[in-house]
Amino acid sequence: MILRNTILIISSLLYLQNGFAQTTPKTTVKTQSGTTTIKSGNNKITVQPGTSNPAAKKFSFTGSYTMKFTSKDKKGKTSTGEIKSAFDEYQMATIPTFSDDKEMNLRSIFDLKENTMTMLFVDVKKNKKNGMMMKMPKVTISGNTATTAVTSTIQKTAETKTIDGYKCTKWIITYSDGAKCESWVTKDITLNSAESVSYFTTGMKGKKSPINTECANINGCAIESYYTSSDGTTVFMKTTDIKKGKPDASFFTTSGYEITDVTGIQFFK
Repeated sequence: MILRNTILIISSLLYLQNGFAQTTPKTTVKTQSGTTTIKSGNNKITVQPGTSNPAAKKFSFTGSYTMKFTSKDKKGKTSTGEIKSAFDEYQMATIPTFSDDKEMNLRSIFDLKENTMTMLFVDVKKNKKNGMMMKMPKVTISGNTATTAVTSTIQKTAETKTIDGYKCTKWIITYSDGAKCESWVTKDITLNSAESVSYFTTGMKGKKSPINTECANINGCAIESYYTSSDGTTVFMKTTDIKKGKPDASFFTTSGYEITDVTGIQFFK
């Protein structure tokens, strides 16, 4: 669980981790015409039902890669994991694997044009395959977030080295809460892992967390990164197994899964 939670913090790396995490038990919810407003203090999160996007642009990278993680908490406990990602024009698939989770296999497929996310689950013990397809909502965050905002500074250094055949330059990101990230970035490949992250937040408008967005300001592909949080937790991330061209079809197949279509259901009520 340590590594999984850290990845969510760094990567957003997904969804509304930093948006909804700040809500309190006193949050009120009002729904009108399919739009949900969540209020917490001076902050407001507006969630609108997702719609298809036939004018969506293709992913700039076609192929696959693996992002490997090693995390160590302040007590020295270590966890490992990886996320395999594949891109095929308007589709993206992700397969996360964590050392502390052996009972469930997960895979997600995102469709840019349909604006859908299909989550596929394999229960290892029961050998059952199930899935759920939903629309990605549009989210707007507004209000006074001064108490939770984290600022950051990005610095490109003159240090260079070659990693797995890629010439890399060292970048340093420092955060106002004491966290720090050192990243080795290459321009030898067009792969931009921040592009996949941006799809998760494609509907988000307003104030975003720098932890979710600042890495997107670095032009290039991060091959290795070392992140240290303010509490002493560290995460080492490495992009490996980079393959260009048509990805393996197994990333996107739903054959054998019993999938429930909930694209017409409003979840935030």
